[in-house]
Amino acid sequence: MIRKAELQDFNDLVRLAKILGYPVRDLLEFKKRLAELLVSAGHLLFVAEIDGAVHGYIEADRYSSLCTEPVYRVLGLVVDSEFQDQGLGGELIKVFELEVLRLGVHKVVLTSGESRHLAHDFYEKHGYVMDHMQKKFGKEL
Repeated sequence: MIRKAELQDFNDLVRLAKILGYPVRDLLEFKKRLAELLVSAGHLLFVAEIDGAVHGYIEADRYSSLCTEPVYRVLGLVVDSEFQDQGLGGELIKVFELEVLRLGVHKVVLTSGESRHLAHDFYEKHGYVMDHMQKKFGKEL
């Protein structure tokens, strides 16, 4: 079952974030962010639940600027390895995209690490097209 995330999904989300490559170092901070994001306008977080446990999630936020139409940017999509290739990721994408359309937004964007070839294949299978290459820059303040 795909549903909106809830605070009680905390432990499963921590585990899945680690699988995605984001080790959670501060559990209290993670829980605080989760609580804030669950009520944040423009933030979407859906989970895939099987037999009472969460085995995948998709997270996205609404993004707009002076020069672009509003879009939803996927921030993360992960499915437990034992549930991959069973359609769970596709179900997450489908429910997410329907919600984006319901909210009046007609475009989704995402980035994926250069080495994540299986993820690239997955996104292409679900209709996503790579439209350009870019470099990511950041600065700690």
